[in-house]
Amino acid sequence: MVRLLSWTTAVVMVVAGVSVMAVRERVRAQGLPVQQEGRPGYPSLATVMVLNKRPEEAVPVSIEANRFGPLPVAVTTTVGTVANAQRWEYRSVRIKTGDDPIGPLNAAGTDGWEAISTMAVPDGAVILLKRPRP
Repeated sequence: MVRLLSWTTAVVMVVAGVSVMAVRERVRAQGLPVQQEGRPGYPSLATVMVLNKRPEEAVPVSIEANRFGPLPVAVTTTVGTVANAQRWEYRSVRIKTGDDPIGPLNAAGTDGWEAISTMAVPDGAVILLKRPRP
């Protein structure tokens, strides 16, 4: 009796495994992504849903690659855009060796400056800052 039970269990496991493999192959043949969760080195299937209840909640979406063919798009609103090159103004802050840079940088940050580069000089450092030009 024990031998028959283990043989039956083995047959059921083989049939279940073959069924799972057949389903995966059918999904692949249709060009649909197969989820690989739980397997090292395979990412999970990425899905995103954007739900906008009101027009002001609209989220810009960029579809860069679509394996399933073209997407139908219905344009209901036209939005005008203007391309402008951002203009910057620059400034430098000199910090002497042993001085704390936090105070001068926090003061500059309050005025809209951000640090973009540092240069070592013999007596300390020079920090280059930038902010958008008004």
